[in-house]
Amino acid sequence: MGVWSLSKMEMDAIGEIMSISMGASASAVSSLLGKNVRISTPMVKVQTKDEFEFKDLEPAISVDISYAAGLQGRSILMFRKNDLRLFVAMLNGQEPANEEFVLDEMTVSAVCEVMNQMMGASATSLSEFLGKKIRISEPKPMEVKDEESFKTMYFDDQSPMVAVRFMLDIEGKVKSTFLNLMPIDMAKTVLEPFAADITEKGSEIPVQPERIEEDARAQEQSSPAQDSLTQQLLMQMQQTQQQIMNMMQNNMTQNTQKEDKRVESNTVIRPISPGELVDEGGPRVEDKANQEMLMQLPLEVSVEIGRTKRLVRDILEFTQGSLVVLDKMAGEQVDLFVNGQCIAKGDIVVVEDNFGIRITEIVSRNLSSEAL
Repeated sequence: MGVWSLSKMEMDAIGEIMSISMGASASAVSSLLGKNVRISTPMVKVQTKDEFEFKDLEPAISVDISYAAGLQGRSILMFRKNDLRLFVAMLNGQEPANEEFVLDEMTVSAVCEVMNQMMGASATSLSEFLGKKIRISEPKPMEVKDEESFKTMYFDDQSPMVAVRFMLDIEGKVKSTFLNLMPIDMAKTVLEPFAADITEKGSEIPVQPERIEEDARAQEQSSPAQDSLTQQLLMQMQQTQQQIMNMMQNNMTQNTQKEDKRVESNTVIRPISPGELVDEGGPRVEDKANQEMLMQLPLEVSVEIGRTKRLVRDILEFTQGSLVVLDKMAGEQVDLFVNGQCIAKGDIVVVEDNFGIRITEIVSRNLSSEAL
């Protein structure tokens, strides 16, 4: 088998692996944008510098993603410029602007955020799949000025690249395609754990253009019974999904049990009614004094507009202008906390140049012993 070529079986395997990893990417982007996202139908080609073209994506924006651990080399994603414009608008909860999309500081930060989530999830999926830790560096978006300069930057005259084309469908917003380019040696590294399953039965694919229709027809004709590698990949994907579901279910059960135990064991401090301060012998002055002392206790009141989780690497890379997306939508009610315990929800208001909260819902009037 040639060093700069892939067999039919290897190309099928790359397609399956990329489909699984991009499935994880779709879930991450879906959570980020609040829309259903589907990334599907990978079509794999091996192309030289002269054969590669992307006229259907022009005007295009490329995103350079280097691997910091687990893999050597870099992947290049290519999107239509208009698709990334829609990404940024959805991320900011706005309608797409009519003016031309420009990669300025703010849009670069937004694009990097989407690509971080997308390729970070893909790297995590590959890590679980290949059994080794894979980390990516910060994505670097770049506007593609012309086809020739792009190919000169990423293609070697002697070495072809693996080009994987995906279908992208974002609920009600985007129906498009994008490309993922990777060096052949990196593709072969990804395939190393399955070397025993990849035999010489698959005919070697010469480095020449192929029609997309032929690729699609070949994929439709292949079946798990004919391709043991594809069958193995699908089984591993199903096992991984089942393990994740079991872990989530176990965690939910354990958290529920812990919460039940905590509620049972906590002493709840409640307001004391006047009737409870009077016994057969008359009012108890000592109880009234204790109640008065209790009412003088200062409690910390805070308002939380949202939360999020970020990797330590991402936090260390924060700079002025970095965008951090929280888990609450614009216009959604905020939470009012007393000593760390949520007791109410409300709307943010401005009172004499200060922020405040207008309470619209009481969640709980009972303060736990931990809160006090």
